[in-house]
Amino acid sequence: MKLSSANLKLLLFISCIALLRPHTLFSQQHTDFYAACLNFEFDKSDSLYEHIPASALDISTPDLYYLHSLLIRNKQEAANQLVQILEAKSKTDTTANEYKSKWVTLMHLLHLRKFEKISSLQSVENIDFTKGLDTYEDSLLILPYIAFYEHFSMHQFEASHGHYIESLNHLEKKAWSANASFKNVIKLFLSLLYYYQNDLHHAYFILDDAIEDCNKSGACLKHIQPILYRYKASFLSLDKKNEEALQVAQRSKSLSTTSFQRAYSDIILGRIYGSMNNPEKSNAYFENAASSMYKLFGYHPEFFNVCDEYYETLVLTDQQEKADSLFNKIKSIDSEYLDSKSSYGSFSYHYKVKYHEFFKKKEFKKALHNINQIINSRLQDLPKNNLENPKIANLPLHRGDMNFLAMKSEACHQIYLEDTIQNKKYLSVAMDAALKTDSLFNLLYERIYDRDSRIDLISEYELRLRNAIQVAYSIYSRDNSLKNFKQLLYLIDKSHSTDLLRSIHEKSSFSILQENLLNINRQIIELQNSKYFDKNDSATFRLDSLDKEKYKIEKQIRQELYKQEKFVYDYEVFEAKFDALSDRQLINYYYDTNYFYICESIENKYAVHRINHNGTADQTIAQFYKSIYEPFIDCKECDKHDREDYKTFGKTLYDWLIKPLKHVNHKQTIITDKQIAMVPFEVLFEINNQKVPIVTQLYSISTHHLEDLINPPTVQNISIPLASYEQHKNQTFSSSDAYRGQYLGPLLHAQTEADQICNLFGSINCAIKSTPTAKDFETSLQQSDIVHLISHVKQSSENYGHSFIALNKAGTRIDSLYFNELDFFTTKSKMVVLSACETGVGELVKGEGINSVCKSLIGCGAASVVASIWSVNDKATSEIMTLFYKNLKDGQSRDLALYNAKLTYKENTLPEYRHPFYWAAFNVFGDNRPIEFKIKEKESETWIWVLASLILISIFLWHRRINSN
Repeated sequence: MKLSSANLKLLLFISCIALLRPHTLFSQQHTDFYAACLNFEFDKSDSLYEHIPASALDISTPDLYYLHSLLIRNKQEAANQLVQILEAKSKTDTTANEYKSKWVTLMHLLHLRKFEKISSLQSVENIDFTKGLDTYEDSLLILPYIAFYEHFSMHQFEASHGHYIESLNHLEKKAWSANASFKNVIKLFLSLLYYYQNDLHHAYFILDDAIEDCNKSGACLKHIQPILYRYKASFLSLDKKNEEALQVAQRSKSLSTTSFQRAYSDIILGRIYGSMNNPEKSNAYFENAASSMYKLFGYHPEFFNVCDEYYETLVLTDQQEKADSLFNKIKSIDSEYLDSKSSYGSFSYHYKVKYHEFFKKKEFKKALHNINQIINSRLQDLPKNNLENPKIANLPLHRGDMNFLAMKSEACHQIYLEDTIQNKKYLSVAMDAALKTDSLFNLLYERIYDRDSRIDLISEYELRLRNAIQVAYSIYSRDNSLKNFKQLLYLIDKSHSTDLLRSIHEKSSFSILQENLLNINRQIIELQNSKYFDKNDSATFRLDSLDKEKYKIEKQIRQELYKQEKFVYDYEVFEAKFDALSDRQLINYYYDTNYFYICESIENKYAVHRINHNGTADQTIAQFYKSIYEPFIDCKECDKHDREDYKTFGKTLYDWLIKPLKHVNHKQTIITDKQIAMVPFEVLFEINNQKVPIVTQLYSISTHHLEDLINPPTVQNISIPLASYEQHKNQTFSSSDAYRGQYLGPLLHAQTEADQICNLFGSINCAIKSTPTAKDFETSLQQSDIVHLISHVKQSSENYGHSFIALNKAGTRIDSLYFNELDFFTTKSKMVVLSACETGVGELVKGEGINSVCKSLIGCGAASVVASIWSVNDKATSEIMTLFYKNLKDGQSRDLALYNAKLTYKENTLPEYRHPFYWAAFNVFGDNRPIEFKIKEKESETWIWVLASLILISIFLWHRRINSN
């Protein structure tokens, strides 16, 4: 039969479609097969695969899906056979898609955990596994594998995160795959990515979401649910939540349907019982897990993973002899896996424990050997590497590697200290490793969006900084050059408040997404506070809903942020800030277990002092602090001697913190560390009869606003939220006994303070808001140049976040503005004055200093904050604040204005009120430049001048008319 031209064209078109996408000819059959594979319905997928014609031209997508189904079931023999067939096809068939042959290799090697084999296929930078993802059918399967490879082998966390998210989005777009169990595997790996970036909030959230979703599918319950519970138990165990972890691990084992799943549950149970100091049960579970893994895989990373965990647990439970026996046995195994350069199945646990063992024995060279074994086993792209001095690009981007480098630095420094002449070379190695530790921290930190997770990483890094600072000091001691001084000062400054600087940075580019997130966070905080105080269980469901909404927005913000300029506080950023402040004296404090480190610099002069406090720093600071305010708050009948005790502790602190200084200048910027923020430095000078320099206390150089150091800011409006209360009516308060925090009683002098401040500035738009609500305070922060809050503050000893500023609410007496709500505020105020108790007091956060109302407001964008460090007296505070604004109006800088206000108060008050308790509590934190007040003429005076002018003009015109006549 002859074909017409039209029929021939139609046949050619169908043939081309068949050649390009053969699975489209069997769309429903293929769809059912893909769905069965992604939902782990393996009996169904096996049956369907037998009836799908294999492509004659390429490695078909069904082949990839079937390989996936074999690998996921650990059917290694069948998978190996299929891989050989597909690899042979790709070599003999010139039309085979090259990228699909790479996918086959990728999938196979990932399941074998042979990451280094993937890297050796060709130079890593030339591999593009994403090429050819032009159909959803391909991307649904391959993208998660690519993400897994980037995550666990390449340690490219952001690329991996993007591909995990893209995979989940593709699954949602396909109706037949939207409920596939495979998405819960993707969520599992996404939660692992979050977990190992210290983002615990998202890690738990994603994992719990996967567990809940898995309950909807029988196949997911059978194949995936035990694994999800196992990883949750692992997270809980690593977080030291052993009781909860034990229940979840037992749940995992009870749901397990394969020996592989049960073996992994045994590993977790062994670790948990080890943490609970039950060696018998721990050993039994590990022995069972090791036996099962060996039967399944032989000498494979899965087997060695059991051994790693078992060894560390044996050491933890003081079974050293058994641990050494296991270590020697494993080392003797002749296996290709022992030389693996992957981060999976290596002997990092063994060598890490050995490191600590030798370090404890002060055998530092042996300790160094063990930590080098770990670092070298984890290096990427080995042929291009120098093992003695690896580049950052060759190291995995992981918390573990940050810590391993720090451990190497510590060992090298200890070797140097044993003989500073013979072992001089180890000092430079120690410094190199310390700086690489800092670089890895910077790279990890910039990738974490969740604030709590950032703080957790900073806290972990702060432990490593202690050694780095000691190393930098040793180098400076040998060569006190400016370069070495800056290097030491950078590390010290890095220990103070990196996250505060990032908060300021992010507030400057506030987006609509962040505005939405702020509103959700407020609702979450309100519900959490409700649950905390009222035990309101009905809030739980709403919290879950808000958490899901919050995650969606945070995911979008994360993607948005990585398109923008990232925040990094590295040496270059620090050096620019340091050079900009060269005209003033910087005094930067840092202290560890034994020493104070004091760095001082002004222009070209600099010096470093190390003062031994013999481990008594925190105790002495606490005693000094309490001896100032406790006799007036908790001890009404204390005698005069008790009220002078602060001088004894103050002299000690003066000898430690001030006496060593060499280049005392008239103006100092003090950068405090930890509890030093609680020290009123003016008192230390006064005790020792020294002239008091002008003191500005900052948390860090990073909090200082460097944009404009010359021109003072102009203020056009002042807002004074003034809260008033009449609780405790049956109590009598004298003007000398009333405090802004001890009781929620009437503020006897608050109205006078507010009126006098406003009277100083004429018609500058100074608005007094009586009985303000939390919303009024927030509005003031957004609209006013200066916000002066007069109120009570109540500190919670149980939970810093539940401390609150007492404001007003319609229909009730108190509207509690909790401290943990302040993180979500924004302000561009030039100055916020907190005329209340303990606004500079709070929770000590490692690496971030004192987490207080003051610090939160600086993070929200306030240029400077005036805050108190103990419960202040109502009358004295009112007088000092009025004097403070008078001095500001006269053009004095903020720190000078406050200090002079204190001096004037002391000169004019009765002797019994000259104790530091009454005047030394307040300090200026942040920008201390003068303020220019744009004061308008009073309205009445303006009208007088206008009327006088009109009269003069009228008289002039009248005279002119008379003269003309």
